[in-house]
Amino acid sequence: MAIATRLRTFAYPAMVTMLAAGILSATGEARAAGGGDDDAPTSEYSLARKALDDGDYDIAINKLARLHEKDPGDADVLNLLGYGYRKVGDFDQARGYYLQALTVDPKHRGANEYIGEL
Repeated sequence: MAIATRLRTFAYPAMVTMLAAGILSATGEARAAGGGDDDAPTSEYSLARKALDDGDYDIAINKLARLHEKDPGDADVLNLLGYGYRKVGDFDQARGYYLQALTVDPKHRGANEYIGEL
């Protein structure tokens, strides 16, 4: 087997794998260190979802309200705000957030389903 063929067959895939592992490792290290503004909203969103799942609706609403301030056009956040308010019995607030979510994304499944449940 020629040297060039050996490199393509064995070395090249190994180099690509090592490069990809290095990139993924660096990304993971930045997230672990709290680096990057893009990580914070995702983390806050995940914590809000967990709070909803745990029935901690007031905590979830507070987290989602902060996310909504940062990005008022996020249909997922608007939908979850509606869900949280519906769960605490504030149906007017819930309806308003569902309608806002549907204004942003008329085909949003969650908002369409939850407004139907409301």
